[in-house]
Amino acid sequence: WDLYLEKAFSEIAEYCESDVINTYLIYLSYQVSSRIIDNKEKQSKLKELIEFIKNHNPNHMTLIKKS
Repeated sequence: WDLYLEKAFSEIAEYCESDVINTYLIYLSYQVSSRIIDNKEKQSKLKELIEFIKNHNPNHMTLIKKS
């Protein structure tokens, strides 16, 4: 709320984007553990995500490196 009141909209967007990325990474792990996809497909999806992040907001690459 404080960020909103300070009109720090880019920081809010950055936080929301990182939350979405983390949720997607958890979802991919869930898909592997549920045998919906295999590790090869997960790696393919991660490569797509990395390319998107590099083009959209490279600051989020730290999230990928942590996973």
